[in-house]
Amino acid sequence: MKIIKYIILCLFIQMATVSLQAQIGINTELPQALFHVDAKSNNNLTGAPTATQVLDDVVVTSDGNIGVGTIVPKRKLHIVTGGTATSPQIGLRIEDGNQALNKVLTSDANGVAKWQTAPTPAALLAYRNPSAPNIPTNVSTFYNTGSYIDLPPGRWFVTVNTLVYAGTSAATSVHDRVFCHASFTETSTMSTTLTAANISADVKDKKQIAKMLIKRSYNVLIGSFIIINSTESTTKRYYYMFGSIVQMGTSLGSGNFSKVAGTANAENTMVGIQIQ
Repeated sequence: MKIIKYIILCLFIQMATVSLQAQIGINTELPQALFHVDAKSNNNLTGAPTATQVLDDVVVTSDGNIGVGTIVPKRKLHIVTGGTATSPQIGLRIEDGNQALNKVLTSDANGVAKWQTAPTPAALLAYRNPSAPNIPTNVSTFYNTGSYIDLPPGRWFVTVNTLVYAGTSAATSVHDRVFCHASFTETSTMSTTLTAANISADVKDKKQIAKMLIKRSYNVLIGSFIIINSTESTTKRYYYMFGSIVQMGTSLGSGNFSKVAGTANAENTMVGIQIQ
């Protein structure tokens, strides 16, 4: 009886040792992971399989990672199809009943994903100040035009079109030019004391819109865009600032840019499109 018990004990110890070290292979005698299926049974008989050979393999590692087309999965599910940048191969298909053309895979707060219709980017129009100021053509500072755009939290692509009328004396040569600048500020005060330092920190790279004008140019449309990253938890207001005139010719003149960014000209627009 003691001999039988001893034999049984040895068998249990041996089985436990085998279970701790064993790797299971299907269609392969050299499994490369805890569980390894070589679907086409095309792996090498000796040594590790090649990258091409493992494209039909499925493995489960001791870390609990699953590899499809790879024997060294880096995540809980790692799929390698053998596709390249010039010849990609799709490696994932999910049919949950919600799938349809142009839908996107979205996640809830718990990481549960499903196919949904892609949301339409939000687009917001700016307020145009009916009492927009006349801005001197020889001012070195910025004016707050009183026109603004309110942006909720997020990253926004803001396009700006401003029709300006430069009522200065006629240019004496093609070199008689000025540069005007514009951007957005969080300062609500209608004053002429704003500088580049007053550009909102939310404006990417504190970018300025710049346009070169020939003196006595009429109805020049200034158009460009700015990226604004609204970092507050609530909607934030950004005022359109214009000015910082830089002389390129003989004289800046003493005229005015009339009612800049106001309601006087329908061409004045500011549109924010959310991109993130």
